[in-house]
Amino acid sequence: MTTGDQVLDRLTLRALVPPAAECRRIREAARATRCDVAEAVGVSEQSVIRWERGVGPGSRHIDAYVKLLDELRRIAELRDSWAD
Repeated sequence: MTTGDQVLDRLTLRALVPPAAECRRIREAARATRCDVAEAVGVSEQSVIRWERGVGPGSRHIDAYVKLLDELRRIAELRDSWAD
């Protein structure tokens, strides 16, 4: 993979990270704590707080964070379906 491809991959991943407020909403809808997210991604809780305030994850953690948010969305949807 060329450096150009790596840059495009990183930019694509960044585009997949929702706005900070949406990241928090997703986490809360799944009833996950910031500590849960931090543990799952392999960062400190302080990092998650920063991400939810608009300072997105660095390139080392962005892939794991995007995947986790997708899983948390599914969990939130399951919770919503039980309420019906």
